[in-house]
Amino acid sequence: MEHQKLLTQWGMKRASVAVGGAIAKMQLNRISKESAHQTEFQWETYDEALAFLLK
Repeated sequence: MEHQKLLTQWGMKRASVAVGGAIAKMQLNRISKESAHQTEFQWETYDEALAFLLK
């Protein structure tokens, strides 16, 4: 959670994460909520996550 706070302070505009399962997705959502990190987007595959970042 602390690293997400730092990344947003350092200027990160958006993040893209490939999530492999429901539990991982729930954990990432909880961490995002607690760190006030609202720039993370979740995808089912690595290719989708990478394509989003390359837009």
